[in-house]
Amino acid sequence: MVFFFCRSFLQRKSICSASTGTLPRWRKKGVPKKTATITPSSTAPVINVSPEMGLLIDRLCKDKFLEEDSFWKADCARFDPRKLNMYEHSMGFLKSAVDRFGCKNQEIAKWLSGKHLKEVVMTGCPSTDRKTVYATKRLRSFFGIHEDNVCSGCSLRSSCKFPNKTTGGQPKVILVDVLFVLIGYSLLLPPVSTSSPNHMFSVNKILREAISLSTK
Repeated sequence: MVFFFCRSFLQRKSICSASTGTLPRWRKKGVPKKTATITPSSTAPVINVSPEMGLLIDRLCKDKFLEEDSFWKADCARFDPRKLNMYEHSMGFLKSAVDRFGCKNQEIAKWLSGKHLKEVVMTGCPSTDRKTVYATKRLRSFFGIHEDNVCSGCSLRSSCKFPNKTTGGQPKVILVDVLFVLIGYSLLLPPVSTSSPNHMFSVNKILREAISLSTK
């Protein structure tokens, strides 16, 4: 297994800011948090969630990363991740929980498989969402993968606002970036087509490693 080295962060704040930008409005000091809508949509399709993604959501529940949000606090124990996109705001709450989980466990990033992480990011981005796109770009920069080579063959190029944009040299891997990319691929409906048959195998392998390493 190929491993890469990632320096541990000095301050949680600096890592979180670098990876995900400013905090959502409801998480800022002095701004009241809005209550999520928990009325399911009858037309939302069911997501085909991998066992690994289910394990990550279970870990977020177990470690109480989801309990800051009223929707998850009430429903975490019985929540069905296959119906994640049936609830308004639930994806945003999940990303906020992943942000907190990644910041707390940043040190495990150095033990993730570099070979499989490179496989995940070299074929494009899982979505055109700005934070997810730049998370993927920072990881490609770390591995020295050129954006023009990736963007030219990306299936999302026609709808992306950031083709060929670069992030500059990245000396380390940020765990929050890794997790944003992984959940992007794991919860897509429909999934983005990739050029590598090993792509989802690598996505699930990195998810398993992150879950396993965070327990040690």
